[in-house]
Amino acid sequence: MFWTRTSAPPSGLLQSTPPTAEEHRSASESIAELLTLYAKFAFDTEHASARETRQSCSDWSARALGAAPGRRAKLQDGSEPLRVDWSGLLSFFREHRQGEYTSVSSAREDLGETVRAFSRVFHEMLQADN
Repeated sequence: MFWTRTSAPPSGLLQSTPPTAEEHRSASESIAELLTLYAKFAFDTEHASARETRQSCSDWSARALGAAPGRRAKLQDGSEPLRVDWSGLLSFFREHRQGEYTSVSSAREDLGETVRAFSRVFHEMLQADN
C-alpha cells in the first residue's frame, strides 16, 4: 500500500553521530533568536500582557543558550552541552500561541458582530427614509 514504507530512508537523512558542540550551540542560538523575534512583536492578550510575553521569551531564550540561573554553557571547549528543558519550551510556546489564537479569534468574532449590527442599523435607517 502507498503508506507502507518499503525501503530504508536515504542514509544522508539520518545522523549516526551526535551533534557536535558547535552544531548544538548553533541550534540553541537559532532558537534563542526566534524567541527574541517573537518577543519583539508581542501584544496584549486576555492571557498575558506584551510585557509578560517579552519577559517569558527572554527567560526561555536564556535557557536555550544554557544561561539558566546558576548555570553557564561551556560548549566552546567541546564539553557536554547543558540539558535544556525543550519540552518545557514547547509547552510554553504551545500554550502562548493557543492563548493568542483564542484572543484573536474572539476579537475577530466581536468585530464581525459589530459590523453586522452597524450594517443592519444602517439598512433600517435607509428603509425608514424611503
